Amino acid sequence: MLLHVSIIVHALQDCPKPHDHAAVNVAEMRKHLTALVKLLTFQNKKASPELVARKAMSFATYIEGLNAKQQPRVVMIHDNIHVHWKPPASPYLTINCDASFDKHTGLTGISLILRDFAGKWRGCLTKCYAGVKDSEQAECLAFFEAVKWSRSMQQTHVVLETDLQGIESYITKHAPVISWENEDILLDAIECLKNIPHWECRFISRSCNKPADILAKYNRRNRVTRD
Repeated sequence: MLLHVSIIVHALQDCPKPHDHAAVNVAEMRKHLTALVKLLTFQNKKASPELVARKAMSFATYIEGLNAKQQPRVVMIHDNIHVHWKPPASPYLTINCDASFDKHTGLTGISLILRDFAGKWRGCLTKCYAGVKDSEQAECLAFFEAVKWSRSMQQTHVVLETDLQGIESYITKHAPVISWENEDILLDAIECLKNIPHWECRFISRSCNKPADILAKYNRRNRVTRD
């Protein structure tokens, strides 16, 4: 019977499936199988090679399950490149805002793109800032500029789209997800929104905000301020 144990352990050690998918401890396997054989002999039961093999494979599966539980799960989150920007419902207009921040120079390019419910381009605005603290502050400034631009055009129905989810959470849900240093910018934006009868703030993925992203980067590199 111990010969069968040695054969099974050797087979499990060389078998590609357990070796590849679970870190099977051969010494622990041998100990477990030997104890199993002794237990069966003690109970005056005849241990067939098939039964021992089945028990061994069950133990290998158990070890594999333990290894799977112990290994940390790494979840990768990517923008869905197949998602496309959708125009707003009539009579709303949409302003997409984005910022491009350079941490080495502190320069920030801001871009705003205005489109109607048919998806037609209606205009754009760009600005360049110096001395911006971080990328979050840059995105908050871009959102505030979008609100001010909408108010200056006396829009009554506008959707403000940003690819920083914290802004949407702060504006629509009052969630404390923005750094306190940048809250004043969004509080000013909220005060300004009181002059717009119908507005919405939406988070969109970066893939949907690509035109504003490209324009913001161009603006930062060339230091363009234009409306």
